[in-house]
Amino acid sequence: MLKAIFFDNDGVLVSSEHLVYEANQIVLDDLKIPYSLEDFKDHTLHTNKGSAGFFAERELEAGFNSKFKELRKAIWNYKLAEKDHSIPNVEAILQSLNKHYILGLATSARQEHLQLGHSHDQLLSYFDFILTREDCTNIKPDPEIYLEALSKANVKANEALVIEDAPRGVAAGKAAGIVTIAIPHGFTTDMDFSNADYILKDISELPALINKLNS
Repeated sequence: MLKAIFFDNDGVLVSSEHLVYEANQIVLDDLKIPYSLEDFKDHTLHTNKGSAGFFAERELEAGFNSKFKELRKAIWNYKLAEKDHSIPNVEAILQSLNKHYILGLATSARQEHLQLGHSHDQLLSYFDFILTREDCTNIKPDPEIYLEALSKANVKANEALVIEDAPRGVAAGKAAGIVTIAIPHGFTTDMDFSNADYILKDISELPALINKLNS
C-alpha cells in the first residue's frame, strides 16, 4: 500500500535547471573557459561531478572552482528569485496528494537555493519534510537521501514512490529500492530513462498513475 511520495525539486516542481546553466555560462565566458550544454548535462545531470569535476578534467587548479562559485552565486541567486518558476499544474497535484500521502522533498540542491527558487510560490508548504544537500553526506545517484526519506516518513521502500526528472535521480531512487517514476523535463528530455519503473510525459499524468498503482 502506498503511503509516501518523495519528489525531486529542480525539473519536477520548478523549471530551474536552465538557470544554473545560464549562470555557469556567463561566469565561464568571463573566465575564457569553453563551456557547452553537453558539459553542463555531463557534470550536473548525468553525474554528480559538479563544477569541481568539470575543472579537474580540464586540469585547472582547485582555486578555479572557488572563484567560479563566488562569481556565479549572485547571478544564480538573482535568477532564482526573479520570478515564479513552478511547473504548471504542480501545485494542484501536491494539494490533492498531501491529503492522502506523506510528501517528502528530496533534493541535491542547497537550502539557500531551494528557498530562493520557491520565493514566488507556496509549493514547499505541501511537504511533510524537506531534505537538501546539507542533510546528506553523499548526493544522487547515491541513495542516501532517499534512504533518509524512508526513515523520515517511517515507511518501507515498497510503500513509497520517487518522482525524478534526471537519470542520476532515478538511479538514487532505484538504489534505495523504491519504485521510481521519471518525468523528463527541459534538458533531460533526450536522456536515457530505461532504469525508471515508469516514464510520464508531464506531471499532470501522475495522479492517474498513482490511482492505477493503488488499484
